[in-house]
Amino acid sequence: MSIDWTKAEFDLAYGQLDPREPVNTQYSIPATLGYNRANVIPYLKPRLEACFTSLGLASTDHVCFIGVGFGWDVEILEAFAPGIDVIGVDTSAYIQAEKANTETADVTAGIKVPPTHPRYTEWLGMMDDGGTRARVLVLDEDFKANQARNRIRQELSDDPTWTLTSDMIIGFTDQELTDGLHFLDDLARPQTPMQVAHLTTVDTPGYTGRDPAYAHYNWKTLAEWRTFLDGIGLSHHIVVDFETGVIG
Repeated sequence: MSIDWTKAEFDLAYGQLDPREPVNTQYSIPATLGYNRANVIPYLKPRLEACFTSLGLASTDHVCFIGVGFGWDVEILEAFAPGIDVIGVDTSAYIQAEKANTETADVTAGIKVPPTHPRYTEWLGMMDDGGTRARVLVLDEDFKANQARNRIRQELSDDPTWTLTSDMIIGFTDQELTDGLHFLDDLARPQTPMQVAHLTTVDTPGYTGRDPAYAHYNWKTLAEWRTFLDGIGLSHHIVVDFETGVIG
């Protein structure tokens, strides 16, 4: 059970963000970026931290984090709970092909001033430090397969005490979730208590202004996700509003 997002789909999801100067955050950088570190981490960080706080994640936990893209969710969790044992998973072909490469070409293409501009080099440095896209291990493993689950456990120092998904469930149909989501429970062996939490962007009741480009996602309110998970026998799975950290 996996989502294979392309670069275009990742960029679509985050391309509306406005890159900011890292210190003077009230100032925008004249650039258009997509799924890039400088653009996305400042957006993810407060939202993920609210979710982690609501779930009570601690440095003693062992976490399998699924759908992490280039692993920035993992980096944020490691900073939130220093010493935590966490492994990231993402099966998108784009992520696996590009995770060891830099973002320099994307960032250079995205900056909207010429190289002769007096702040060109400064702004370029704010958006790109020359490092690789992924700076933590991001496994290419589908949790439905027993061999993949074994690999995930091997990379952790113990069975996971938590399995988190990052905006994963909205990418599947109800039938796909019904057929496959229960495999998450097998990531920990029976002797290890494990909790599962789905961090997801939720629908707003009555909202009609959504961009048609996002219409194909499985939109549900927090209450509707709770009802759905209960209905497929996963009442023990937690669902968290990604924007607020509220648990449903």
